[in-house]
Amino acid sequence: MKTNYKFNSLEMTITWFFLISTAVLALNQIVGESKLFELPSQQIYRFFILFSYCTCILIIFSFASHNGIDITGINTLVFLIMLLILISNLINGINITDSIISTCWGISFITGYAIGKSGVFAGYRKTRIIIFIAIALFSFYSMYSNSIKANGVTNIIGVNYIFYFGFPLYVRFADENNPKTEILLSVIFIIATFISYKRTSLIAVGLALIIYYYNKYARKKSIKMKWLFLLSIIVFIIIAWYANKYTDGRLLERFSEIKSTGGNGREEIWKKTLELYSNSNFWQKCFGHGSNTVIKSIYMNGYYLSAHNDFLEVLYDYGWIALILYLVFIIRIFALTASAKRNNSPNSPLFSAVFVLFIVISLFSHAELYSYVALPLFSLLGALYAINRPENINERCSIK
Repeated sequence: MKTNYKFNSLEMTITWFFLISTAVLALNQIVGESKLFELPSQQIYRFFILFSYCTCILIIFSFASHNGIDITGINTLVFLIMLLILISNLINGINITDSIISTCWGISFITGYAIGKSGVFAGYRKTRIIIFIAIALFSFYSMYSNSIKANGVTNIIGVNYIFYFGFPLYVRFADENNPKTEILLSVIFIIATFISYKRTSLIAVGLALIIYYYNKYARKKSIKMKWLFLLSIIVFIIIAWYANKYTDGRLLERFSEIKSTGGNGREEIWKKTLELYSNSNFWQKCFGHGSNTVIKSIYMNGYYLSAHNDFLEVLYDYGWIALILYLVFIIRIFALTASAKRNNSPNSPLFSAVFVLFIVISLFSHAELYSYVALPLFSLLGALYAINRPENINERCSIK
């Protein structure tokens, strides 16, 4: 979307704070899981979530003064879902801080929409690169430290979610004019994903990157572009081979165990979640049990567990009404993703990749439940949605 609008210092500053605060949330999650430092991790998390939330509201109203607030369509749908979440939390006695945090994904989407509509995502390229490299290096160090303490096991739950965070951050600074830099950063990202030892991360990121590079390079008529796609596949295979060797074959072994273990008990978790919902009363089926309450009800193998599926989590936490609206929201995004591809939007590869990443995470883990994932992921979805609306397609806007 081309715009002659000049961003003032306040708008540039709050957008910069938004990028930094999402990064701090990601880094804080690693700190909390890896115990690298003795920090009040939960307090820092809550502070930066609320800070980010306030920043989102500032962005929405600041950019709205120039572009207007879009109160129709998908933003209204998101607002209705957020309202249902707040009602559910109010009915079930959830405290105000957790109630606000539970709507983080929605405010992030609306924020991304406002920023995407204004065109400000064209900036901050160097800042994004610095943030990404900082998170990647910190992740490597955390996994290395954890492997020493845990006899070679690099798996840290917090790091797992950083890759869900990291992919949107990575694609935000994808540079069409510098594919070598793009591939180099991809290599860093793929290596980190492999040695994270998490299957869901690897599947989500792997599919997203393949779709991204295929749509961006392989479908082009240029021989050079096809070679770049082939090179990216070769690099992926080489990294996979070394990662499996590094883990003494355990990486591929974990994938072979998926059928026998049911994805680390996911099948059983899903069945228990549905059973808990079916035993709920009428009002609980309509409005749910409140934010993040599955984890208070399912205890398996010595752990309290969430639903490991966004749709089941929304169903149990907020009820069937919220689930239907949430499904409509996802269908709307999918429809625009398909439309962007049909219309050859320059952002189609990015939009398709992020949507696939989002769906895989939603099916086997969580995208909307955890704010340090929701902030960057949904803000980017919102920006891409705004840019790829039919009235903007012909302007050939791209995110750099």
